[in-house]
Amino acid sequence: MRCGRLENDDALALVFGDDWYARNELMQRASAEVQQEILRIRAGLPVAEATPTLLIDMYGDWGRAFVRGADGRYERVEERDYEVDVVASAVVAPDSKVTIRWEWRGIPQRLATLGPDRASERRKMRFRAPREGVTLSWSTEEEHVPDSRAGAGSVPLDAATITVELP
Repeated sequence: MRCGRLENDDALALVFGDDWYARNELMQRASAEVQQEILRIRAGLPVAEATPTLLIDMYGDWGRAFVRGADGRYERVEERDYEVDVVASAVVAPDSKVTIRWEWRGIPQRLATLGPDRASERRKMRFRAPREGVTLSWSTEEEHVPDSRAGAGSVPLDAATITVELP
């Protein structure tokens, strides 16, 4: 999404910018064949029609959820406040960290990353997220091995206040 524009009826018009793919650093480093294939695939996908749900990242740890209605307009999803008391147990590896996020319809929103000193740490997290269909998920990652995933898990957020014990 390139930008948003406030309309006269207080709706937010979203402007999708497919040309971003052409300017993206990863795209520029790809081979000419890969670039052409990505652009060919993107050209065949109408962005709005291929995007039934959106989660707009507002401030890095706060997102607003939207669903695309039959009229093609995105409608904001009803939200509620959550309070999660997170209790982190002993670390999996001495140099690991754990990332905690909420997810809605497969779209993640990062809440916090706890470092290796998190053993027995208790942290209260307050955030606003969709009223229904939200899970709290976490995964540990060794700091020097970026793609390592261990200790991953998730729980449905079916109450506004819960306590979660992380591995």
